[in-house]
Amino acid sequence: MMMQQPKLVLSQKELEVLGDREFLLLKRNVTDKLLRELNEVKLAVKSSTAFSSINFPEGTDTWVGKISKGENYLGLPYLVLDFPKLFSKKEVLAFRTMIWWGRLVSCTLLKSVEDKGEVRRITERLRAMKNKNVWICIHESPWHHHFGLDNYVKLESLRAEEVIACVSRSGFIKLARKIPIRQISRMRSFAQETFELFSAIL
Repeated sequence: MMMQQPKLVLSQKELEVLGDREFLLLKRNVTDKLLRELNEVKLAVKSSTAFSSINFPEGTDTWVGKISKGENYLGLPYLVLDFPKLFSKKEVLAFRTMIWWGRLVSCTLLKSVEDKGEVRRITERLRAMKNKNVWICIHESPWHHHFGLDNYVKLESLRAEEVIACVSRSGFIKLARKIPIRQISRMRSFAQETFELFSAIL
């Protein structure tokens, strides 16, 4: 005999959200505006003073980029722009602008690093980024985007030897900056400024 499935039960507040057409239409309208702005962010990054002088690895997408969206990064919606980007078996390079609803806007640079000489060269160039609200990923995986203490620490909190050990162990470097979600009107200039800052290690 099949067991009867429990009946769906929603609280009064949940029912109000489900039936709030104005909110749902407003959310869609905001999302459309954010998607358009991410395209403007791509153009701002591309027009930065550093972009044309970078010797990107072969296969890097420096024209199109990719915008992704979802409803559940740690329970909240998000939008992501990857530009420029390279995701291959041999190499990863991506500048990512992320809008995390209810939380923040972040810009990150992810770069795979295999050569010990490159690790030291990058570490030397990080000195110029100290005290500029730069965070460095200390997690073994590069695919987490929150700013919890198990994922990011302030760059100036690590000694050069610690940075070298971290990058050598993980095989990548990931840098990040963030602004509060209420400052999203700054996103375009913030992304351009951050790309120019991070381009020192490319």
